[in-house]
Amino acid sequence: MNTRNTTMKAQRIFLWTMAVAMTLGLVAASSSALGQNGLPLDNFQFKASHNSYQRDEDMDDQIDNYNVWCLELDLQWECSGDEPPCGITVDHCCECPDGYGEQPLDVALAEILRATDLDTRVTFIWLDIKNSGSFPNGCHETWPPNRRQIIRDAMVAGLGAANIYTKAEFDVDFAANGNRWPSWQNLRDRGKKFILVLEDQLDDSGKDDDNIFFIAVPSLSEAIDTPHATFINIEEADTAMGTPVPNDRYIYRAWNADWDTAVSRGFNLIGTDDIDEADTITDPRIHSPQPMYVNRFAFDPDRIWGTKNYPMNQILSATVRATPGTTVRIRPGNYFEPYVFDRPVVLEKDPRYAGSVVIGIP
Repeated sequence: MNTRNTTMKAQRIFLWTMAVAMTLGLVAASSSALGQNGLPLDNFQFKASHNSYQRDEDMDDQIDNYNVWCLELDLQWECSGDEPPCGITVDHCCECPDGYGEQPLDVALAEILRATDLDTRVTFIWLDIKNSGSFPNGCHETWPPNRRQIIRDAMVAGLGAANIYTKAEFDVDFAANGNRWPSWQNLRDRGKKFILVLEDQLDDSGKDDDNIFFIAVPSLSEAIDTPHATFINIEEADTAMGTPVPNDRYIYRAWNADWDTAVSRGFNLIGTDDIDEADTITDPRIHSPQPMYVNRFAFDPDRIWGTKNYPMNQILSATVRATPGTTVRIRPGNYFEPYVFDRPVVLEKDPRYAGSVVIGIP
């Protein structure tokens, strides 16, 4: 046995491992700086699910495993029979078949809160106020005059006031940041988990400013006429209704649109029904999962996405896909691969597992 060669090989492995450990510290420091000074929210494009509660994947699963950053809830007012008590239900239509996602709002919010990575990012919740009671033979009741307060109280009770980034906070930040949105890293570091967007077109009062909710309108011209509006919701990504421009105050959502069309036109929130379509997760123009997960034993070749249940199996692939500022969580093991990256990311051991992560080519 050649002990000299064996010793030299062990030294190379040790030195490589130490170099990786030192590099991890530098990467973490770079990402921390990005957390304070990262790009504003409206500089990114995020995957959103359309009518999220109707999809086959539960909403917590959409967040943790399908890279969904924005959920949509359609809200109706419903009474028990012909008499109170009444409450908010999540439902789209009277004619929808059974099992199409109808549920009380508090149940829907509890489902969202089951997501395990909420504290690592920010999630948009889009609230679309419906009124099926106004339709002929409607199956829901007409909203009471104080519907805004009812919805506000229910959302704060369900999600917790401390977890919500409010419109009032935004107004202060926007002025202090040179009329720019904060970064999602900044909001996460402040303990904020949710941004609540209200789309209420039942009457003109639906566009009133609010201390909690961010107000959405269907076109740029209407946003200009509504100075406090911050979100623009455009069907089919029709740029005649408004063209997304970074740092212009507005976050644009596209719905009922072709995926590639909406992405190529620069919409910030891309609403889709195709939650498990690989292109909606791996598209490099869309913000990567946060955090991203790596497991060298990942075996599903059709779902190497970097999400919790569908991790990537190479660190290099994860860092190439990762949007700057993303955390990459690595399952312990030996990763015998080149280690190169060109953007600020955080590399850390996946806290769900014991053991060490060793990176490098022995």
